[in-house]
Amino acid sequence: MYSAFFSQFDTALAHLGDSITAGSYGCPGSAQCATARGVLDRGRTVRLALGHTVYGVGGDPAPFLPVDTSDGGRAIDSTLLKLQTDLATLGAGGFTHAFLLPTSALDANGLQLLLGDTLFGFGIAPFQDTRKRLRYFPGDAELSAKYRLVTSGPYSAAVAVVVRLPTGHLDSPNDLLDVATGDHQTDLEARVTQELLVGGRLWLNLSVRAAQQRPGQRERRLAPPEAFLVPFAARARLKWDPGDYLQVDVAPLLRLSRFFAAGMTASYYTRARDRYAFLSPQDSSAVAARLGVPVSPSVLEAGTAERRLRLGWAMSYLGPVFESGLSIEQTVSGRGSVVPAATVFRLVMRVSRKLF
Repeated sequence: MYSAFFSQFDTALAHLGDSITAGSYGCPGSAQCATARGVLDRGRTVRLALGHTVYGVGGDPAPFLPVDTSDGGRAIDSTLLKLQTDLATLGAGGFTHAFLLPTSALDANGLQLLLGDTLFGFGIAPFQDTRKRLRYFPGDAELSAKYRLVTSGPYSAAVAVVVRLPTGHLDSPNDLLDVATGDHQTDLEARVTQELLVGGRLWLNLSVRAAQQRPGQRERRLAPPEAFLVPFAARARLKWDPGDYLQVDVAPLLRLSRFFAAGMTASYYTRARDRYAFLSPQDSSAVAARLGVPVSPSVLEAGTAERRLRLGWAMSYLGPVFESGLSIEQTVSGRGSVVPAATVFRLVMRVSRKLF
């Protein structure tokens, strides 16, 4: 459909470029030569933009074009008309073909067809009610063991080991409304908690946890994180090595009575960059064949590293049978593409009963 247009366009630009190289228009030093060079640069820019508009980036067809009567459509027509006139004035004529644009907007049925199409479209699941069996999923189950190192005097310390199992549900790249309930890969986490009572009033709390996130696999579409609709052809199942993380929590509290304390909290969290790779060289070749250009899985790694600092306050009640705690923390700084400026509320209530 567009082959004749781009053939004429390329021929005209090549003719103008050859003429400049051959010394026409008084090149290299005349004013007319500067004008010719400007027209050539502008033509190449327009040619590249229209090529991406029609064929997409990497050879995958672009699904949308502006309607001919829209502002975008009129801007394309006026830009091309001016460029064609300038080329003809410089003797690089023959480029008269019009750029075809749709005459009407895409309707709901056409959009649904485009979203679901796996050849030229996005291969997205239909927007409809979620089936009951897909409404609930378990998260990543945890197994933990805790050992108290010191339990007497003003100082206490404990260590814990946590194994997080791959029982959660990963979100599907083929469903825009799908929500993950876990990472579906194994984590090994170590925790250390310490408490120190100074002068019978100042209660210092320190908690440190670090985890090694084991590699797994996940299906993704190879595109930057900010891309919303990515062609179905960009799909691939990849090796995924999520970044390890470290979190440090500090809470200096003032004991206002025997059972009640309140004070400030600070939490620092850092997470390393995720790593992606193809399962095999054949997978890389298959994606390159579908897209028309090689694509590295590293495009998915941008912004996966995270660092944040939260500050807040907490109060705690610790009685002989009943325990409770409330904390509110605000994210005050962060680094990474997905760090929300969140306010976190935590409420803990615990009752102790002696079974034996």
